[in-house]
Amino acid sequence: MSRKSRKNTSFENTIVPSRPLYRVGLYVRLSVEDIRKKESDSIGVQIALLRQYVNERTDMVEVGIYEDVDKTGTNFNRPSFNKLLDDVRSKKINCIVVKDLSRFGRNHIETGNYLERVFPFMGVRFVAICDDYDSISPLSETIVIPLKNLVNEIYAKDISKKIRSQFDMKRQKGDFCGSFAPYGYIKKGNVLVVDDVAAKVVTHIFRLVLEGYSDNAITALLNNDGILPPSRHRFEQGILKGEKHGKVKYWYKSVVKRITENTAYLGRLEQGRYKTDLMNGGVRISLPKDNWIVSFNTHDAIIDEEMFKMVQEIRKNRRQKYYLQAKEANRPSSSENVLKGYIFCGDCLRNLSRHKIVRANGNLDYRYLCPTYEEVNKNKCTKKNLLESEILTILNAFIETQVKTLADIRDIINEYSEQANYINSMELIDDYIAKTKSALVRVTNFKNSLYEDYKYGILSKDDYKLAKEKYESQLNELTTQLETLTLQKNQHNNILSQNKWGVAIGAFSISTEKKLSHELLKRIIERIDVSKTNDVTITVKYRDEYEVLLKMFSDYANGGVTV
Repeated sequence: MSRKSRKNTSFENTIVPSRPLYRVGLYVRLSVEDIRKKESDSIGVQIALLRQYVNERTDMVEVGIYEDVDKTGTNFNRPSFNKLLDDVRSKKINCIVVKDLSRFGRNHIETGNYLERVFPFMGVRFVAICDDYDSISPLSETIVIPLKNLVNEIYAKDISKKIRSQFDMKRQKGDFCGSFAPYGYIKKGNVLVVDDVAAKVVTHIFRLVLEGYSDNAITALLNNDGILPPSRHRFEQGILKGEKHGKVKYWYKSVVKRITENTAYLGRLEQGRYKTDLMNGGVRISLPKDNWIVSFNTHDAIIDEEMFKMVQEIRKNRRQKYYLQAKEANRPSSSENVLKGYIFCGDCLRNLSRHKIVRANGNLDYRYLCPTYEEVNKNKCTKKNLLESEILTILNAFIETQVKTLADIRDIINEYSEQANYINSMELIDDYIAKTKSALVRVTNFKNSLYEDYKYGILSKDDYKLAKEKYESQLNELTTQLETLTLQKNQHNNILSQNKWGVAIGAFSISTEKKLSHELLKRIIERIDVSKTNDVTITVKYRDEYEVLLKMFSDYANGGVTV
């Protein structure tokens, strides 16, 4: 006995065009060693291969290219790879294509974790073309993949060891192996050649130290005389290409200090002072002095031995004098720099520097100064001088105001939640949620019964496809509507628990810490600016969230929530 459809289904006989199933992200990577080695793995070659692969498949469409150049494959801390993961999470892409597994990564544990756990969990298809690996293909040799990943990691370790060995051999020969020559020299091949213009500045700096000038005073003189700082000088020479180097204006005392302590100006090379661990993402490790490779008379000296020794003796005496004064003053140990990274000059926008003060009575305080005004050029900014104790007093008062505001908002919420219009609004939302759930069940049953109608000949194949697409569209709309209603209900039921500003201030108000700490501060404060009149402007985090909260209570005052 033939069955009759339980639905009124009348559809036109049209075929829905197929759409690409996979939105593809093309990932390409090139390390320093790849650049030195050959062109076969160049970015252009990789992209061309990946695009050809995608274009030949009807179930794929290219969404974007993710390039990591000069990045090691031994870890996954790479900018474009992180962007790729962000786009995976946001559902922008659901398929990743690479040339081979070594382009993806050379750490077999992390690579295997992504292929076997992360990507399957996220519903992402992964293709390594030259390794003949496709995560959705049962023909992929999944047993071989861990072995290939392990081989790639061993290769990376071997390359790292060979690079270190090659550089050590060059250093033993007295070749200069740095990327850029010290200020005062130009790198020609593996040899340092004197840069006459910069060499005169180096000599001038050493003489100023001998004349009794401090690093701060020397910095101010160089800036007042309009002498180009090292990176800007190299930019003007065409050695440094980045535009940021062309915008550098000032000398800083740290640069002056580094120059006066550099033994390269004696015609000596002290290399191998650091080890770069390529297997750990290029981490720089300081080595003991006994491990340094020292070569003498490798290039022309700018400073003679006598002048260099005299300058080092002056610097040593200054350090000893400072430590002696500190000891005699019986200074307390340094306290936590609570405001580090948060307090700025309101004019030049640089971080204010913190300076210790020991009072005559032995009490300790700190003051914040503008480094541009104090160390660079007094004409380039305005004087800032504010005690840390004063700033912390202002900051604590500000935070107390924020905590009080939160308490007032919490009282308003509790009061309003008991009012009739709020209760009615929540009941209306609950009614809409119940109706949407009911509609979801109904449409789901209709969709599930379609195949039976097609199987028994009630629906043609084309009608079956169209009906299925219609119900899937309705299900998507109803699901989105249910999520919106649920979110709206949760927002009103858990306003403060979901508001970032409320959470941050709430965590501070219930904290057991009595003193303001850096860890506590970073939950609440975005930045603190000090003006030329020493006025303090505090910018709180999550200002948008705070405004949303205020707008919500304005709505409450005008008659309540809307559905």
